[in-house]
Order: sequence, then structure tokens, then C-alpha cells
Amino acid sequence: MNLLPFVLPQYNVLERKIRDAAKNQDMLAYKKYNTIKQITDIRVQTSEDDVLQTVKEVYVYNRINVIGACQKILYLSSSQAYAHLNKRFDTYSDLYFSIIPLSDISTYHKLVKN
Repeated sequence: MNLLPFVLPQYNVLERKIRDAAKNQDMLAYKKYNTIKQITDIRVQTSEDDVLQTVKEVYVYNRINVIGACQKILYLSSSQAYAHLNKRFDTYSDLYFSIIPLSDISTYHKLVKN
């Protein structure tokens, strides 16, 4: 039996998407993925370790559901679990839209119409 050695990827999925967009000269995708990476980096740097662990367990590794992760890691009740994580994602969304200049919204509307 021939097993391939486990090799860590040089780039994560988002970084590969950024590189592919640049390689294919797809500037809209390049801007989109770069913005997502920028915001994600900010949120990772400014979030508490237990919140990051919760998000990873639920959304990255798919090991546990939101309520279970919030109860196990954050010690929150099930009613508080979704409110706590939703607040985090609202902040992420607010940050995302604070970075995108409003002058580009007409470009977005043209793309959607086509």
C-alpha cells in the first residue's frame, strides 16, 4: 500500500482564491477575496481566544453545533449562544461594509444587471 505523505498546504483556501484571481486577472474576485481576508485577519486579531475556538469548532472543523460549542467553550446557555455568535458576525459584516467604498456600488449594480 502506497500512502502519500501528509503535506501542509502552502496557502489556505482563501489565499489560493486570491492567487487564482490575480493569475486570471479577475480584479473583482481579487478585490472581494482580499477584502474578506483583510476583515478576517482583523477579526482574528481582535477576538478573544475562546470565541475563535468556538467559531473554528463550529464553522471550520464542523465538530460540534453552535449551541454545543457555546455551552462547552463559552459557558453560555442555549438561548445566549446564537445571540452571542450573531453579534460577532454582525460586527464582521459591519466591518466588511465599512471597507467597501460607496462609490463602487454603481459598479456592483451594473454587474448584477448583466
